[in-house]
Amino acid sequence: MRNITLLLFFGFTLQIQAVDLQIDIITSMNNPSQIQIYGDSLYSASTGGLLIFDMATEKFTKYNVGNGFYSHRFTSLTKTPRNSIALGSVDGIVSILNLATGEISNNLSLSGNQIVDATTIGDTLWVLARSLVAVYQYNAMTREYQFLDFFENFPQTFSDFTAIQHYNNKIWLGGNNGLFYAPSDFIKNNLKPSSAWSYLSTAQGLAGNFIYDIAGNEDGIYLATNGGLSFLDGSQITTLSPGFIKKVKLQNDRIYVSNDNTIFEYTSGTFQVIKNFSPKILNDFDLDSSSELWVANKDRGIVKLNSNKRILMNGPLDNYLGRIFLDSNKRLWCSAGLWYDEKKTGIFVQTNEGWQNYHFFGASKWTNLSSTWPIFEDEAGNIWIGSWGGGIVIFDQNLNINSITANSSIGNVWLSSITKDDTLTIETPDEFQNLLFGVLADPAYIVITDFYLDTQENSIWLINLEPRTNKPIVHFKDAKFSDQVGTTSNWAYYDHPDNREFSNHLLCITRDIFGIFWMASDRYGVVRMQVDETANPIAWDRIDESNNLKSNAVRDIETDEDGYAWIGTVGGLSAYLGGNIFDFREEYQPVGLRINDIFIDSQNNKWFATDKGLSVLNATGSPFSAESWVHVVPQTSGVTRSNLVYADLPSQNIQSVFLDEETGDVYLSTDSGIAIIRSNPFAGAFTDFSKTAVGPNPFTIGDATESETINFYNLISGSQIKILSANGQLIRSLDAGNIHEIQGSRGQWDGKNENGDYVTSGVYVYLITTEDGSSKSGKILVINNSN
Repeated sequence: MRNITLLLFFGFTLQIQAVDLQIDIITSMNNPSQIQIYGDSLYSASTGGLLIFDMATEKFTKYNVGNGFYSHRFTSLTKTPRNSIALGSVDGIVSILNLATGEISNNLSLSGNQIVDATTIGDTLWVLARSLVAVYQYNAMTREYQFLDFFENFPQTFSDFTAIQHYNNKIWLGGNNGLFYAPSDFIKNNLKPSSAWSYLSTAQGLAGNFIYDIAGNEDGIYLATNGGLSFLDGSQITTLSPGFIKKVKLQNDRIYVSNDNTIFEYTSGTFQVIKNFSPKILNDFDLDSSSELWVANKDRGIVKLNSNKRILMNGPLDNYLGRIFLDSNKRLWCSAGLWYDEKKTGIFVQTNEGWQNYHFFGASKWTNLSSTWPIFEDEAGNIWIGSWGGGIVIFDQNLNINSITANSSIGNVWLSSITKDDTLTIETPDEFQNLLFGVLADPAYIVITDFYLDTQENSIWLINLEPRTNKPIVHFKDAKFSDQVGTTSNWAYYDHPDNREFSNHLLCITRDIFGIFWMASDRYGVVRMQVDETANPIAWDRIDESNNLKSNAVRDIETDEDGYAWIGTVGGLSAYLGGNIFDFREEYQPVGLRINDIFIDSQNNKWFATDKGLSVLNATGSPFSAESWVHVVPQTSGVTRSNLVYADLPSQNIQSVFLDEETGDVYLSTDSGIAIIRSNPFAGAFTDFSKTAVGPNPFTIGDATESETINFYNLISGSQIKILSANGQLIRSLDAGNIHEIQGSRGQWDGKNENGDYVTSGVYVYLITTEDGSSKSGKILVINNSN
């Protein structure tokens, strides 16, 4: 976690507020894409960040966007002669970590081009992207690597580069369709035309055209290909071994290679098996100075082969996350994906003992149970999780597992954490196997897209997408998981009587303050369902683009305390009340058009997870005023909008949002990890002052090395703050209507009086009040170093 200053744009004029935005970043680092050993340190690059492990002390350091990287989705790393680590990312950002100072620089010249590998030749950094190669030069004056040029014209078609190496004054590029090379002196040689590059393939003797890796020494280069290992010494190509080879490493004249499961050593003209990891998937390996092998396995971290020492970091199994949810026991849950993702990675839960990851597999449709999406807590504290094709898995408060599926066979659950690596069994009771229905083409393929706890009916509603029964609206007539689940009379099934096609594309369900159910469709807009006193549907109507809905492709819908229905689509935000559709555009709309998730807190603030960042609509203002909106975007965002907050987010694509109203913490799931905004300053959700905190105290002013604001955290919405002298004289009033003084649940005082002058050293009193008469007071010790 690091504290950053909010940069808020108001009316496109940059306004800097000295408010510390505290963000914790949580990622998975147990699926390294590349590891390298330099000296006594092991460096691991993954889509969750950079891990540096000191092999002598066995201490580690983690880096992600919270430390200053603009992206932590790393795909490559190499050490430079300048005692720094160069990292390439999925986003095309080249980041440099200075190992001596800890400084981080980010270069966005290749943004949008996924980087796959890099190498250095002196002070020149060669960076390989999927379709081009670029050069960066170290500038001694700025002490940074600066982008110089790129080359994208080659004599043969290909779709992906994979590896880069230098040898014999040439730069060598491996890809999915052979090997390209050219002089490495790009100053003397024009590498822009395709004619500057030469090409080798199986026609010239390579073992295979798909080159996965390249390693080199003074004798030549070794190519790991889909057809085996080839050696090129500048004059000829030799095939050392047939068969698929993915990685190749050289050390002390010894050659090591691997495929997906096995590491070999090439000796005496043959390849000897060192270790077979099957069924585990091997991502990469390297050797330390003692020729000890360190191996990176998919989702299982890094292991030192001979000692079985393991580097396993606490975190979710994957960085691509769907819904995020904090349950009543303060356990944080994350699902595998969103609409149509079908990411079969499981369900991830953070407990007091750390993260526990559940991955389902086995015969029938057990694997589909890992394609998790909606998360829901019933009134007894059980967690229901729907899936794309596997039905429902239910965890009780002790994390015991139950399931509602069509699987008659026994399935398996891989439970992984930093302390556990177990395989459990799971079985659906007979009476639970026919409660939900699969699609027409596959009766066992059960898709569950949403849950709703109906406090009016003391029951649970859910959406069973495209069932073969054509009745996707499901009503379970109890509000908790129990043995009553197996009683078929407790279940009822409905569809739209006039539009079966519409019914079969429902995604979300909620209920408004008038008792009307709202359901969103992935392609036909929104339907409203009115029920009688026995919860049977009696009336229906539909809202779509013909009614000025932003798009018929709806992704979420929620209703608020004023009776509005908030409809998030792939084309923007709409709201409905009393027969009117309200359109949001320009400065008063979410920062991204695709609305992935909507959360409405108890104070009626709206939180929108979008494809461009997080947007917050404060309930105390008008939704049609730009001042009521705040937008949180990553450091690299290209969005221009008023009320922007640049923050260390893992990604601009916010998949889901959840607010803990007891602490004010905002939980964001993204396609690159989790961000937790502590004690958010954007919108107040507190109903009393029991959580209010004030600091720093003592408060130092008049010294540029100290904090120049004192913060008031976790305020009730609409709070006003008065700063008084010890004898009761009014020094300063902070108004909730002034966004520079009080923003949401956080206020700030800069140590100045109403005239803009710093106050003198001494004890001051703060008085926090609300319109309903609530109040809190306390003392502040101010130290003015300029006096």
